[in-house]
Amino acid sequence: MQQEDANGLPKMKKNGPHFSTGRVQMNGYGEKCEKKMKKAYLWRASFSLGCVIFGECADPMSSPEKLASLQCELWRGHVPIVFTLAAHEKSTIETPEPYYCLLPRISYFPLYLQEVIDHFSSYILPLDPHVWLEFEGKPIKWTRPIGVLFDLHCGVSQGRPWHIAVHFQGFPEDQVVRCNAESMEMHFMQCLKEATFLRNGSIKHINALSKSETQQLFTAVQRCDASLYMPLRTRLHESEARCVPLRVHVPGRFIQQPLPFPVPEGAESPVAFEQGEAPVPPVHTLGEALQRLLPAHFRTDAPAPPALIHGIQPPLDTPITWVADHLASPDGFVHVAVAVSGAA
Repeated sequence: MQQEDANGLPKMKKNGPHFSTGRVQMNGYGEKCEKKMKKAYLWRASFSLGCVIFGECADPMSSPEKLASLQCELWRGHVPIVFTLAAHEKSTIETPEPYYCLLPRISYFPLYLQEVIDHFSSYILPLDPHVWLEFEGKPIKWTRPIGVLFDLHCGVSQGRPWHIAVHFQGFPEDQVVRCNAESMEMHFMQCLKEATFLRNGSIKHINALSKSETQQLFTAVQRCDASLYMPLRTRLHESEARCVPLRVHVPGRFIQQPLPFPVPEGAESPVAFEQGEAPVPPVHTLGEALQRLLPAHFRTDAPAPPALIHGIQPPLDTPITWVADHLASPDGFVHVAVAVSGAA
């Protein structure tokens, strides 16, 4: 039977790749290392999370224990990544070994950049203090959660590590925001406030948190520790839900607009958003929400493209209330990755 470490990830032999808190670091074993990463990733993310969501948890009558297990799986999901130094930027004859790691899906690249910098620092000239990441010729917009970026760039073919090039020169100012751990925390809190306002119509519950409690929200992300986050999340959701905090990510951008939650029959909608003369109608399922935001790609008369949340593809008839309550990321948004071209 596969043994697990404290984070619920498979243990590796002491003379091979080893796991540490929130991520796995691996010494240079090339193809052998990638195979271990692939096995660990498939075992953890695709099997465990998929079984939880497509199993009894998706039932609105699921027990609190089953729903709690879903939240644990969301925080335990990791992405296998192979960082390599951009070939034209090395200043030594020797080529550095790639840097292998598993990073949390719910976290952000800027929180782990120092480890990558330290790995490649002896092979580069100190030309630009701002590192940036590139995949298939395009800069990675690292203010989005790592798992969202992975789903968007790699799609449903996730049975392999994500190969990312690391650059220390020519920062693309017009495409990527310079970011470190401190500015990442500010961005995270801004997203959480925006998502909370969409959901509740105000941010009074965030403003009611103490300074230490506010810091605890981001500390939970840094440590990948759901136990620090969930008690505070419960307090943020005490108001009546108004709009779905949904972001649909397509290549190059994300789409977001107020989508009212369904209301009980005969009840008044708490949403005041209007388009022209008519109120914005509520959405009832994930599929309805995607049809509203990407009408050219989610039609009733054509197959829909894969829509991934936390690396899995939920049924489009999943109730939107259930999705918002149980599949939201720590920043408060439900992030859906749809790798389509010409999205409008």
